[in-house]
Amino acid sequence: MSIANFEIYLSQLDNQYINTGRNIWSDAIKYDLHESALNKITTEFSYIPKSEIIDIYLPMSQLISLYYKEWAIRRKLISNLIKVTDLTQTPFIIGLAGSVSAGKTTTASLLKNLIELWEYSPTVQIISTDNFLYPNKILIERDILNKKGFPVSYDLRNLISFLANLRAGKRNLKVPIYSHVVYDIIPDEYIIIDKPDIIILEGLNILQGENIKSQTHHTHYVYDYLDLTIYLDANESDLQKWYLDRFNKLRKEGMNNPSSFYYKYKDVPDDKAISIAQNTWKTINLVNLKEHIEPTKERADLIITKDSNHKIKNIRIKK
Repeated sequence: MSIANFEIYLSQLDNQYINTGRNIWSDAIKYDLHESALNKITTEFSYIPKSEIIDIYLPMSQLISLYYKEWAIRRKLISNLIKVTDLTQTPFIIGLAGSVSAGKTTTASLLKNLIELWEYSPTVQIISTDNFLYPNKILIERDILNKKGFPVSYDLRNLISFLANLRAGKRNLKVPIYSHVVYDIIPDEYIIIDKPDIIILEGLNILQGENIKSQTHHTHYVYDYLDLTIYLDANESDLQKWYLDRFNKLRKEGMNNPSSFYYKYKDVPDDKAISIAQNTWKTINLVNLKEHIEPTKERADLIITKDSNHKIKNIRIKK
């Protein structure tokens, strides 16, 4: 393929998505939620405008339910056709990707609450790929502590093994726990995953091309285990601001907690602390975003774009 033809091919990739603005979503059919259920959601997520939840996130939840129903029907038909155990007994896995500070944790939590309000009340659990980071001790030994969040900093074999066990329908799977307070994996503590209906896997690296090879020399990607993928997008300047806001929040919370990673900043002047955070953004998070995270967003089934106030201004749906 010539360079000119390749550029034409790349430009055509823009047509693989349906662009939808806020007006499309606010006019969409919404679930007829009982007022008490809606009030519970809007109270728990009071920092998100009620109109945003009603006009955007409720229709989004409905869209996700369509993906889920189609997945369940297809797997049920296959099970009946070849007379095997019901394939719907394995979880539906939603992958939620995006930059540091894009709002993945909040979005995952809100979607979890909305999904649990579906008529058949599915069980939902959220897992962060941060739980599969190597402990700081290993990162230091490998001289990659300054690349935490980069693909190389994850125990990819353990993550893919976990996803494979989910697919196999195994119960009581143990997942390590990562603490943003101590900035490390907590030794000998685990989350137990016991066959939920839906898993929301949120993290930086889930759409990336890094892989492991099994003993049979087959190549495995995290992406291969995801049934629906979502990418949270925003301007770099907004992402940086949100990162600095989060840094300040964690720093203030850690000033009186000697076990906190941020305790070391308690006597650092505000301007110097901000300068350190800005440098971290520029030399680590922004590099990771440009080199590893942002280039993967076109793999997502949904691309959700936020404005500077975290309000969703556009949703692109893969055709």
